[in-house]
Formats: sequence, structure tokens, C-alpha cells
Amino acid sequence: MYLKFFGLAQEPFNLTPDSQFFFMSERHRVALAQLVYGVEKRMGFILLTGEIGSGKTTVCRTFVQELEKKGGRVRFALILNPGLSEIELLKAINDEFKLTSFYSTKKDLIDELNQFLLAENQKGNNVVLIIDEAHERTLHTDILFGLVKDIARYRPDLKLLISSATLDAEKFSDFFDGAPIFTIPGRRFPVDIFYTKAPEADYIA
Repeated sequence: MYLKFFGLAQEPFNLTPDSQFFFMSERHRVALAQLVYGVEKRMGFILLTGEIGSGKTTVCRTFVQELEKKGGRVRFALILNPGLSEIELLKAINDEFKLTSFYSTKKDLIDELNQFLLAENQKGNNVVLIIDEAHERTLHTDILFGLVKDIARYRPDLKLLISSATLDAEKFSDFFDGAPIFTIPGRRFPVDIFYTKAPEADYIA
């Protein structure tokens, strides 16, 4: 309906944000530049925080596209739903890295990830794991954070970017060895409130 009536080239109102139409404020540009710099300089852990609706997920997608444009040798895994079991989350990470896995135990999945990291390091590639909406994590996710932390300590080619609106960034930073925190502020607009003397029959009109 919208395509024909408005003469649009593609469907509007997608459920997932489209970075193609992302208008970045100065703070968004700074955050994006810092993320790219963090990967290029091989910072192990990076935290991205901001109010709900401030554009963190879109910045993460734009971040992936930005590194691809630079032609850098980077492999990505973007996890948008961390509220999974420990095994499901490990499988999701390996799937995002396009690892054909038939394993179903934690040890085998971690061994597979380690072998992948070793192979990418020998090729001179960087590996970036992005976990969005980290505040929706479970106990299993927290356990996995501990495992990833241990892996990244002896595999500097693995970078972990955690994005969330409501997590305690300072505690996460301390847990991840003083990881830098980048914050995207939200924008608020004035709202006018009007009252009627009697209930409206059709309040939509």
C-alpha cells in the first residue's frame, strides 16, 4: 500500500533498524569513531550505553558496515537476543561466525570457537563479538560472559562489544578489566497535555 501510494522504493516501518536511513548526531559520530578505533587498536572489551531509543542497535549495525567499507580483515558476530541458555548462546555465536557446528556440549563449542580464533589470528584478522540488549541476559549469559572474558584475555584478536540501556556500566567495566564506556545520550522533546471537560466519544479523531 505504502509503496504504490507514496511512490516509495522499499517497504517502510521495518522491525529492525536500517542504518541506511540513520541520521547521526555529533555524539553518534563520536561513539562510532571510538568503536572503530577500539577495534583497530585491539581493545579487548568495549561497553556502549545509552537511553532506550537513543540508537545503540543502529550504531552497532553502522559500526559493522563501517568496518566492512574500510576493507579491514574483520569477522563479526552480532547477537541481538542474549536471553538464551548457555548452549544456545554459544551455538548462536558460532553460527554468526559461520561455523558449521554439530556439537552440543559447552566444551566442544568453546573448543570450536578457540580453533576459529586461532585460525583467524594466523590470517591476521580481527574478530568482533557484539552482544546487544545485554540487560536482557540470564544467568546462563552471565556465565558465558565469564567464559568470553577468559578467552579474550589470552586471545587479543577477539574484541567484545556490549550494548545496553539499563545495565550498570561501571560494574561491567570493572568486570571486564576496566573496559572503556561510550555513552549515547537520548533526546527528549516537550509534550503538551490538554484536558477536556467531558469524556470524548471518539478520542482518536
